[in-house]
Formats: sequence, structure tokens, C-alpha cells
Amino acid sequence: MSAYRDKLEADPGEDNLVMVSTYVDLVEAEMARADLSAIGVRAFIFEPTGYGHTAGGIRLLVRDADAGTARVHLADQRRAPVARDLDDEDPDAIRCPRCELAYTTFGRPKLWTPRESSALLPLVTFPALVLLFPLARLFMAKRYRCEKCQHVWDDPKEGPKKATPLGPDDPRPVFRLRRGNPGLGLFVGGTSGSLLAMVLMEPLSLLALSGAFGGWLIGRSVRREICSEPTCRAALPPDATDCPSCHGTLAGVIETSHEHYIEAAAVRRELAAARKALASKAEGASKAEGAKKPKSTKPAPAGA
Repeated sequence: MSAYRDKLEADPGEDNLVMVSTYVDLVEAEMARADLSAIGVRAFIFEPTGYGHTAGGIRLLVRDADAGTARVHLADQRRAPVARDLDDEDPDAIRCPRCELAYTTFGRPKLWTPRESSALLPLVTFPALVLLFPLARLFMAKRYRCEKCQHVWDDPKEGPKKATPLGPDDPRPVFRLRRGNPGLGLFVGGTSGSLLAMVLMEPLSLLALSGAFGGWLIGRSVRREICSEPTCRAALPPDATDCPSCHGTLAGVIETSHEHYIEAAAVRRELAAARKALASKAEGASKAEGAKKPKSTKPAPAGA
């Protein structure tokens, strides 16, 4: 039970939990748990320790009796994602200039911002960051930062007042998110190197480091493509044009989950610009057609 983020304070015998979904990011799992809580289903997050998340992901668990309801609700959420990110009408909200969302914080730079493609970097830079960054951070200016796309900026008025909406007939854009397993490769390679060193009676550190680096390279190079929609993450067939799970329209390929919000905003702006251009063209054609029609002349009244 220690691996659970939330201690299961349930009655004795109520530990028959089943998994209803998995997530790559903890924030996404927390949002799904909140959605289930809103319909009265109590959910629990199981976040494996160590490198376990690279294999099985962050798991969302519910009691066996609630599993059917939870799966149906999560499937509905994937098919029709909640539009609260775009529908926020708060005029005072500070929106990100890139993704147009209002998940903004203000402060000094963070110690570390995780990225999927840099699993080895923290191991190399962590000692230097621990020693030097906290001191340097005291002298850094506070800036605005988007918690969705990780963009950082200075002017609070740089972002839009309102997010660009999708039209009623516009496709909902999602992307092919390419994912490797560098963390899993690092763990498997390091473990294999350590075991080999013990069998061959060779220096442990050399073989362990070599195995870890080789495993990291292999895990990073072996890619799979999943849907970038945060509430979906379904595996995508190579020839798919739409996500088979959430039915979003595939609009490109991205390398990190943060890019989903940036690219989705770019697609929304492109669609809005296309709608505006079509409306302007139709209005111009209507005016030109009206100008070509001859003006009607009324006959003079009889006896005039």
C-alpha cells in the first residue's frame, strides 16, 4: 500500500480494486480522478516507484463494483473531451501566448522541468543543479509560466483575452505522440550490466554504466505512437487518420506531451483564419452579385 499516492482509508475488506485506465502524466491521472469523483465514484492513483511507471504507467483504480461506471464515464470523456480549457470566460485570466490556456503561474524558474526525451539528463546534471541552481535562482527574475506547454514569458498582456474556439464543424485536432522508453532501457541495461559484472567478476561500475547507457540508447530509439489527447493516450495504427479511441483527427506528429497544447492552438488559429477568409470571400461574392442585378423601375401611375 505504500506505493499509493493516497492511503486507502477504506473499510476492511474493501481492497478489491481494479484498474480502469493508465496515464503517462500525473496531472492527467489527477484530472481523471476528479472527473470520477464528480459522479460519485471514488478513485485511487497508483504511482509505481522507481522506473515502474515506464512499463505500466500511472494507474487509476476503483472498487470492483464501480469499474463499469468508471470505464463508461472515462470512455465518454475521451470521445467528447471537456472544453473547460477553452470556455473559460474570465476576463482577468492570464493566458499563455502559445497555447492560449489559462494555467499560468508567476514565480522564479523551477529547479527541473521534466521532458520525455531527456531521461538521462537529470542523472548527469542533478549534482550541479543541487549545488548551484538554488543559489542562482535567488537572483533570477520572476516570470509567467504555463503549466500546460511550459512556455515562459514576461508580459501578462502578451497572451489573448480568450482562447480561439473550434467551430461547430471543425475537426478536433490530436497528434501522433512518439514515445520511447529511455527510463526502462536505463534500468534494464544497468541491472543487466550489474548482474553480468557479478557473474564475470569484473568491475561493477564499468559494466553497470555501460549497460545503463546502452539500454538508454536502445530504449530511446524504440518508439511507439500514441494519441496526444491527455485523456486518451490510445495506441495508434500506422495508417490511421483518426484516433480509434477519442475520434480526434490526427493533425501531425509531436515528440513531447507539452507540444499537444501548442500545436492544438496553432490548428485552432488556422481553422479560424480559414473560416474568416471563407466568410469574407462569400460576403464579397454576395456584394458583387447584388451589384450586377439591374435596379427595378416602377411604371409611372396611370393618368399622371
